[in-house]
Amino acid sequence: GFGKTTLMAYSPKPVIIRAPEESGFVTLRKADRVPDVPTIVAGSWLDLMALIKSPELHGFDTVCLDALGGFEELARLHVLRTCYEGNEDKYVAYGKGNQTTANLWMTFLSALEALSEHASIILASHTRVHRSKNPMGEDFDRFTADCHEKVWAPTKRWADAVCFGTFFTIVDQDGKGKGG
Repeated sequence: GFGKTTLMAYSPKPVIIRAPEESGFVTLRKADRVPDVPTIVAGSWLDLMALIKSPELHGFDTVCLDALGGFEELARLHVLRTCYEGNEDKYVAYGKGNQTTANLWMTFLSALEALSEHASIILASHTRVHRSKNPMGEDFDRFTADCHEKVWAPTKRWADAVCFGTFFTIVDQDGKGKGG
């Protein structure tokens, strides 16, 4: 609801690659809130990787990926099927599945790096609140990308910029909120 998809739709000569569960662009387009830009749904990890490596994307100035957590899920499902026989218990045992997924994620970041020679990349993410332990004082909450830390850590190192958007709300003395 902040405007990630709208930002992507109004970027220079964009194409939007969507994870299967991301329907924000479709909703915004039906309401005529964003321009009609090319969108592609990546239905599987292999589809996503083939698409990212496709020379067809070189015709766009901005390649937008909506959203990080959905693409991480495609990687996780691929690892679950190909490395752990579809067995969730084997995947989670000793954190091996998350590490295997993180290793696979590095191939995605490498493909994005190659693609960045031809286009700007916008990688959108939902957020979650993470409780941070502070040994010097009170613990505090912070926002982080809605994905596993083993995926987020190399992604934020890869990115040229990591931006956070939110609404600013003020509560008046009469108890009414306003903001934007």
